Amino acid sequence: MVDERIAAGRTFADASLLGAFFLPRFLGLAEEETDERGRVNNAQLLSRLREILEPAAASMHLSNLTIHQLHQGLFTLTKMRRSPERGRQVLKLARQDYFQVAWDLHGFAEALGFIAPEAHRGWARALSRIGSNEPVVPETHSNRKGRRRRPRRRRRKKS
Repeated sequence: MVDERIAAGRTFADASLLGAFFLPRFLGLAEEETDERGRVNNAQLLSRLREILEPAAASMHLSNLTIHQLHQGLFTLTKMRRSPERGRQVLKLARQDYFQVAWDLHGFAEALGFIAPEAHRGWARALSRIGSNEPVVPETHSNRKGRRRRPRRRRRKKS
């Protein structure tokens, strides 16, 4: 499936391509760490995800950025299993540097039947409302205009 998309002209980040390899195993872990009410044990899932990614990352000499994007992109899928309920949720996730990896993995998971097509369409609609399927560039101090919202507190001098 990934090969077909690349042959069709799509390009993917390294983290997305590596994530496709780990996708079935991660989704199995996510299922194991989800209780009957649908709540995910995030701490345990992150620990188990780290256990499966660290040996591969070390042997492939991956950059810290690629590891971060791979780790967070996979973990974000747990938040994207259903259609978004709030626009704020979509905007908050879309601003993250790893969101494009998560979005690519979401497409792979939907094509493989791990995620319901309705959930993928719901996320696509929500992303189109905020402008595009590309991640939103977060506001940084260098591109922020204007003054601080409130002045810094001055420290009291000790006598």
